[in-house]
Amino acid sequence: MKKITVKAFAKINLALDVLEKLPNGYHAVQTVMQQIDLSDRVTVAWDTEIPETEAGKIALTTDSPELPPDGGNLAWRAARLMLAEFAPAKPGKVSIHIEKRIPVAAGLAGGSGDAAAVMHALAFLWGLRLPLESLVEKGALLGADVPFCVMGQAALNPETGCLDTAAASAAALAEGVGELLTPLPALEGWILLVKPPVSVSTAEIYGKIAFEKIGERPDVLELAEGLRRKDMGRIKKNMVNVLEKVSAEEYPVIKSVKDKLLAAPAREAVLMSGSGPAVFAFFKDEKPARKAYTSLRKVFGEIFLVKLIGTVQR
Repeated sequence: MKKITVKAFAKINLALDVLEKLPNGYHAVQTVMQQIDLSDRVTVAWDTEIPETEAGKIALTTDSPELPPDGGNLAWRAARLMLAEFAPAKPGKVSIHIEKRIPVAAGLAGGSGDAAAVMHALAFLWGLRLPLESLVEKGALLGADVPFCVMGQAALNPETGCLDTAAASAAALAEGVGELLTPLPALEGWILLVKPPVSVSTAEIYGKIAFEKIGERPDVLELAEGLRRKDMGRIKKNMVNVLEKVSAEEYPVIKSVKDKLLAAPAREAVLMSGSGPAVFAFFKDEKPARKAYTSLRKVFGEIFLVKLIGTVQR
């Protein structure tokens, strides 16, 4: 049996705009995503010393009661996809164990990150030496956030041996349905992250978008340019998520959390990530971020103080 453990990092959206609904039911987006130092640990094993009846099977275990151990889990589906596309000639069995730290159904790409980790792990265990572009392309078949997670993990898990890691990045502009990625310089600072006690369905929130009622929109390309130029004014001005109003109308606790984070001294911006419900406050410096964390951890059940991950951080 061969196995490897991959860190699956959470992401936040620094800006998110939804442009239109496509004929296939997906939505065209422009967003800037960046990974944060909050991660699951995904251990994947490939065993060829098995009974013939076990060949091609996938076994998934986890320490989280919230995760399904079968096809309802994106990591399980990632293994199925890899088996269909790249399985070695000698049959074997895939075993996956997920140590969960990223909150579930929170807008942080926890499931997408686990799926990307499985893809990287199996590519390594099977000696595929795939170019990053190929893994990103396959990831798009699983979900909108998977391509970015594949890209970021290539930067942060070099031991997986993915090719073209120079093109990998922990921050990126994502367009199309999330599959068109442009690496960006990372935003530097600290994130105070709160997961309200509700779970949000991404499909539900996208299904409730009324394009004619969208008010403030970010200029996502300007934010991306702000990252390139280290122009904090451009960045902060465009830290807007058009899904936030939709999610907050369905789950008022999101606004309540945001109001409390907005009151934190020295915070630079406060925003919901993805389709929610997780909300984060961005701080440039650790000291005020830690002070706010100390104060608010008495208020919130799930709260995290984490660093934004830079492109070259290992």
